[in-house]
Amino acid sequence: MSTDIRVMVDRVIAVEKKPVGVATWIDEHREGDKRLRYPLLIEGEVSDATLTIIAYPWHRALRFRLVLSYTRAIWRVDYTDDEVHVNSFDKPDDVLLGPFSDPHYHAWQDNRRFASAAMLPDRLENARLLDANLKTFDNAFRWFCGQTTIDITELGVPSLPTTDRLL
Repeated sequence: MSTDIRVMVDRVIAVEKKPVGVATWIDEHREGDKRLRYPLLIEGEVSDATLTIIAYPWHRALRFRLVLSYTRAIWRVDYTDDEVHVNSFDKPDDVLLGPFSDPHYHAWQDNRRFASAAMLPDRLENARLLDANLKTFDNAFRWFCGQTTIDITELGVPSLPTTDRLL
């Protein structure tokens, strides 16, 4: 009998996780973008879950993504102000339909409905606006880790890479 992937993800989010290893910023697909990825330790073992930070040091305004993945993205913060998002019609009643382009987050509980027992959704369709007081990377990172039960006591808050070109 196979395990329901939704139940596994519920457990991954609920249980305490710790980033492990030494991660370094690497180039992302688009020129200038950077990615930092940590495997996550769950109950003393390296799991299939990862914490990824995507940075955009060439962008003039603060811009980043925080992603908790378990084979696919299951929770994400999109700290951007120039990407329009519209939620699906299959959304929780307290979620705005949109469109909006403010920083926002895609919580598992708002997107669980798109998963089946055997497969996670390709995309996290529903998002909520990020609280307006989360204006810095440090605050948003701590908040994200709190929401997803990632213990960063040992890791601390990583520094975003700085630009390597004149703007």
